[in-house]
Amino acid sequence: MWWQCSCFPHSPELFSQDGPTQFLHSLAHKLNPTASVKRSGKWIKVPARELVVGDIISLKQGDIIPADVKILTHPISVNESSISGEAKAVTHSVATAAFSGTEILSGHTLAIVTKTGKNSRSGKTVSLINKSSAPGQLQILLGKVIGYLAILDAILAIILIIVAIIRHENLINMLPFLAMLFIATIPIAMPSSFAVANSVEAKELSKHHILVSDLSGIQEAANLNLLLVDKTGTITANKPEVVRFYNLSHVNTRDAIQYAVSVTDRRNSSVIDLAILKYAKQQGIESLNKTNFQPFNPDIGYSEATINDKTMVKLGSLKRLSNIAHSPIKLPEKIDFSSGRTVAVMVNGKIIGIFILEDQPRPDSAAAIKKIQSRGVKVIMLTGDNQKTAAAVAQEVGLKGKVVSYSDLKNVQIDQLAGISDVIPENKLEMVKLMQKQGYIVGMTGDGVNDAAALKQASVGIAVKDAVDLAKTSAKMILMRDGLMPIIEILDSGHRVYQRMLTWTITKLSRSA
Repeated sequence: MWWQCSCFPHSPELFSQDGPTQFLHSLAHKLNPTASVKRSGKWIKVPARELVVGDIISLKQGDIIPADVKILTHPISVNESSISGEAKAVTHSVATAAFSGTEILSGHTLAIVTKTGKNSRSGKTVSLINKSSAPGQLQILLGKVIGYLAILDAILAIILIIVAIIRHENLINMLPFLAMLFIATIPIAMPSSFAVANSVEAKELSKHHILVSDLSGIQEAANLNLLLVDKTGTITANKPEVVRFYNLSHVNTRDAIQYAVSVTDRRNSSVIDLAILKYAKQQGIESLNKTNFQPFNPDIGYSEATINDKTMVKLGSLKRLSNIAHSPIKLPEKIDFSSGRTVAVMVNGKIIGIFILEDQPRPDSAAAIKKIQSRGVKVIMLTGDNQKTAAAVAQEVGLKGKVVSYSDLKNVQIDQLAGISDVIPENKLEMVKLMQKQGYIVGMTGDGVNDAAALKQASVGIAVKDAVDLAKTSAKMILMRDGLMPIIEILDSGHRVYQRMLTWTITKLSRSA
């Protein structure tokens, strides 16, 4: 047993049959899903387990409903496959019930909690780690080795039986020998050994604030050779600040900024909302009265509202708003798009101004990328920003190669890329599939509801800190701290599993020889 102790140290509790499963479930409480709830007239974030019947909560696209609720303000589209088994969208209108554990696909609403915990429809508040693990590439490979050994043993057994018949020997006397042959040469304990090896690493990763929701992800990390990384919040600090506002109309600049502030979401503020609100506060600008407010929707790329019952205002992607503007926009040459992200404000179909926001790279991003590359993994940055901004950030963090727009991706060799700009969430699944077709073992980071399909498709899907619940349920790894450094731990963990299982297999086969 010396090899077993050396391969799987200091984890005796993991050697039981149910140990790995119990360990995975023990990690679930660390996810601490939260809910936005109104208490004492203020909106606050509380752990979902602290919700009580009668609480008013805010729900938005990408959330997993934390309790059974009654819809109060707007209809929402929900994926109820977790309770019905059918993966189709179900629309819940105002005054109807929605159930704990289901995923919001689109829309936003206020809702009142009707049942919680064991009393809810699903019988639990949230379960983020409730999926079966598919076998990893290494496990499949060694499984084939076992199959070949079984075939070889069968051939040897047939030969021995034929020889015994020719020599008129008693076949009954051969049965113990044949049994020993199969037991000694076929490593039937390999699946359990894999589970133990993966669980040991899952426990180690949890010490580095990384939760493993699918054990096969650890094995896949050993083979990873391409990593798609979101710029915002992973390479950068995700703390953008407005550095400039360009007025493109005859509207007074303060009025233009006031229109923009009025379309921000104060209940579930994004980092863009917070940056614009901070900028407006510094200018002493307050919000206007709004109605028919629709928060930012990644499918269309903007938020919108009616101001003073007559003015339609939209705030969001310059590219997406330009596509629906009543007239073409003429941008002044003085705008430096390489300095940061652009957010446009549109009033009654006309773009009247552009915010330039800067989001600085994290201090450790360049070093982390260098370490990931030293492990044989190519890093490609993904961003919805324009090409100039993307190229500037890529150069700053040491990513060498071309930065191309998503529309030009198919005209460029993958190994020449440093980054891809003008990416919308819907593009990510197609990118992962494209790179997998070219033979890459793809890892990907993501945080949004529209990242979920790509995270699930990737060999190693990694949900970053503060990802929406749907992204977490689709990923194999969940980061509980910011930045790229935790990904280095994931890669090293995969290599350790590979080394342990290689040692186990060689030892087993050498003893059987």
